[in-house]
Amino acid sequence: MARTNAQTYSLMPAEFQLYGYYAHGNMATKDSSNMPFITWPNRAPCLIANLYMLSLLDRKGRSGRNGLSRRGAKGGTMGLYASHLSILIRLVWKYSKSGRRSDADFYHMNDDLFTKLIHEIRTEPAPYNPEQRKRNENTVNTIGRTWLDFLYFVGVFHGDENFVSATGSIRGHRKDMEIKTKKKGGRSSYTTYWHHHSLSGGERLKTRNPIPDADIEKLKRAASKIKDEACEKNPTSAKSAKFIYQRRLCFIAALENTGARRGELALLRVDDVERASRESSPMLRLCTLKREQDAERFVPVTLNFLQAIKKYIKVYRRPIIKNTIGLKNDHGFVFVSAKTGKPLSETTLSNEIGTLRKAAGISAQACAHMFRHRFITKLFVTLIEQHQLTNKDQFRQNLLDSEHWKLLIQQWTDHKNRDSLDTYIDLAFAMKAKRKKTVEGVYILQAQEAFDEAMKSLLEDLKDGMTITQYEAEVKTLMELRDKDMGIAQARANEESGNQLEKGDGRARQ
Repeated sequence: MARTNAQTYSLMPAEFQLYGYYAHGNMATKDSSNMPFITWPNRAPCLIANLYMLSLLDRKGRSGRNGLSRRGAKGGTMGLYASHLSILIRLVWKYSKSGRRSDADFYHMNDDLFTKLIHEIRTEPAPYNPEQRKRNENTVNTIGRTWLDFLYFVGVFHGDENFVSATGSIRGHRKDMEIKTKKKGGRSSYTTYWHHHSLSGGERLKTRNPIPDADIEKLKRAASKIKDEACEKNPTSAKSAKFIYQRRLCFIAALENTGARRGELALLRVDDVERASRESSPMLRLCTLKREQDAERFVPVTLNFLQAIKKYIKVYRRPIIKNTIGLKNDHGFVFVSAKTGKPLSETTLSNEIGTLRKAAGISAQACAHMFRHRFITKLFVTLIEQHQLTNKDQFRQNLLDSEHWKLLIQQWTDHKNRDSLDTYIDLAFAMKAKRKKTVEGVYILQAQEAFDEAMKSLLEDLKDGMTITQYEAEVKTLMELRDKDMGIAQARANEESGNQLEKGDGRARQ
């Protein structure tokens, strides 16, 4: 069986520009940085696939604006399309070289071959466990729909709009799917997607639970243990070991405090941290990967969290940059390699959690995305308690009726589809039933947790040789920042209450 996971594309460099149009003696270019460039397995350019990629540059993103995301080490949404096409390209290449066709030509595919290729990716075994399938049905369907979209483009390119159609060479067709949750006003929402008889109805998604607090503590202790063992084994590499330890703590803190995706944290910049720390009510800018190019959002954070990140940047990151690429060549990304000073990829950051999980002896699943589930679930628990909601229907009704809730959740979580929040609502009510303490507000809770984590980190510094004088000064700073965070938290809570009262008065007047 051909290897369907081998990548046949690479990403174009930053600042890459393509021809846009020529008018009035001037040529306009189009930003194409980080766009996938697709090849055949022999590294020759796959021209039709690259033309398809060019067409995606103008495709509307999830927010309705042009430009699918190209951000991140894997090229964002366009990179996902390219990875799906890589599988098709390798399979078509394999069959063309086996004598079944004279050359690798997508336009000469037929329905039987398409069905065969879908069956092949459906039954391909996992590389490390032949007893399991490599892909579930939902993944197979997603890949198949990308193929159909691409093959439709191939047909149009050859002047045959029916190449992929109900009666075409490949019997695919566009299908409308109703989104079950009713929107305000009783109207249903629909989405359009490609379908083929070889694709299934999918399977139930296996949702990840939020990472437990106990496992987070185990990960942090494992990071400390790895650092101590490295310093003891090789004292000359102590600086590097301490840097990696601090970087891991900052990454975990960023996952806890922002609810960001791993790829979004890979793009976090020093300037974003500095800018947020100067604000009276700090909001940290995050690049939003699952939307159109250049999308961003701002997440409320605490001063103590920002102080921890700033300390890592100044005390640990700066010497690494200075001794590797040089301060003049500083790229500005927060998370960098100890050896090269280059930015860490989202895959490397994700592997950090895997390394700590193994060192901590955690048998259950623990990954970066579970921090995001924890963040959103805790936000929902606090909203439930603040507004004294007793059941899931009340929560969903607030989500339907309150524009303030919509904006809050979109700002903090980047969720725009209410259906995708149902799992978190269920988890939040389950978590609330187990809680023993009352939470006054999400901001106050966030401020207290940031202070507690900063104090734990400071104790580690004391153990590593920090002087008592330095320790006392740091504690004083943390306490001052905690008091400021509490003030900010109270102001934010009062602002939310005012917004709710104003909306209530408005409804009463109506």
